[in-house]
Amino acid sequence: MISLRERSQQAAAKRTIEAAGAKALALPGLRLEPLDASAALEQALAKRPGIALCISPAAVRFLLKLDPRIAARVPIGAGVGAGTAAALGRAGFAEVLAPIDQGPQISEGLLAHPRLAQGAGETVLLVAAPGGRGVLAPELRARGFAVEEVQVYRRGPARLDARHARTVLTAGAPLGLLLSSAEALDNVLGQLPAEAVVKLKQARVAASSERLLAHARSRGFSDTVLAAGPQPQALVAALAASVMP
Repeated sequence: MISLRERSQQAAAKRTIEAAGAKALALPGLRLEPLDASAALEQALAKRPGIALCISPAAVRFLLKLDPRIAARVPIGAGVGAGTAAALGRAGFAEVLAPIDQGPQISEGLLAHPRLAQGAGETVLLVAAPGGRGVLAPELRARGFAVEEVQVYRRGPARLDARHARTVLTAGAPLGLLLSSAEALDNVLGQLPAEAVVKLKQARVAASSERLLAHARSRGFSDTVLAAGPQPQALVAALAASVMP
C-alpha cells in the first residue's frame, strides 16, 4: 500500500498499513513549509480568542513553534479530525473539541459540535494553511463567531527522485493507494517518469471522499473504493474490505 502523506505523517501511515499485514511504501506528495506568522498570530491573540481551531496536526505543530505556551493563552482547542484533536491534547489544552462525525467531511463533523453551534461574538483563532475547501471560516462567521485566521504553513510539492520511481516500479501486486489529497496525487503524477505513472495507475485507490474518488478517476485510475474518512485506518480498512484480488 502506498501512502502519499507528507514526510512527518509517513510513520503513522506505515504502522497502520503494516498492522493490516501489508507492505508500506512511502511516496510523499507534499512538503510542508512554515510561514512567518508571528505578527499575525500576536494580532489575533490580542482579540482574546476563546477557541484555537486547527485544521491539521501540522497546524498544531507549526502553531506550537510560534508559541509553545499557546494552550495557556487560549482555553479551548478544536481539531479537524481525531489526529488533530489528539495533537491539541498533547499540546496541553485543557478542553479539546473533536468532530462529532469522523466521516469523509470532517470539517462538517467538527461544525456539528454543540460548542460551535452559536458564537454570540466569541472569537475563534483559525490556524490554517493556504488552500483547502474554505468551509470553516464562513460557516463560523454565519453562526456569530468572529474568526481570526492565521496561516502558519503552506503546502508544496515534495521532491521525488529515482528512488521513488523505483519504489513504484518494483512494488509487488496487488497494489493499493491511500488518497486523502488531490494536490498530493497531482504532485506525484507530475514528477514520476511515465513508466512509473503507468504502474501506479494499476493500483486500487482508497479515496477519503466522493470528490477525491472523482478526481482519481479523472487522472486515469479506474479501480477505486470510497473510504469512511481520511485517516490512515479508514483508508486501509477500505482497501482491506474491498478484497483486493
